[in-house]
Amino acid sequence: MKEGACVDETDTRGYSSLYLAVLNDENEYIKLLALSSSNFKLVDKDGNGLLHIAIKNNNIHALSLLIDCGAEMNIINNDGNSALHLSVIANNKEMVKKLITRGCNREIVNNDGKTAKGIAGLKGYSEVFEMLTNFNITMIGKFILFKKNIWLYIYYN
Repeated sequence: MKEGACVDETDTRGYSSLYLAVLNDENEYIKLLALSSSNFKLVDKDGNGLLHIAIKNNNIHALSLLIDCGAEMNIINNDGNSALHLSVIANNKEMVKKLITRGCNREIVNNDGKTAKGIAGLKGYSEVFEMLTNFNITMIGKFILFKKNIWLYIYYN
């Protein structure tokens, strides 16, 4: 990054460099920009945030990088869907697991009155439904991220 460059500036459409990197699956730029960004709440005209876009692009690497850098996991789009809703709709077990182990809100209800678990049940996604039903945060512990990728793992008693 050049000295004085602002990675959180947006273009005329309201898109930041980070948003465009996620939209275009540019993982190397996502990492560089996410470590320098402080604006993880940017949404597009449909209310989709950075994680929504990573999920729509089926980009687990971008999803992980963004969560590691502090992206908001519980932003809801104009349909009331969170990142978890979209990962369930896509029946993407890896993304569902990533989101729930990092502590996303599993109880968000979308505009159709459905939680992510409800969608999994209705669509017959039994493995995802089981994950959402049986997951217990106290089994995993809580991750705390310090800005330079130093992790501290705290176990719950």
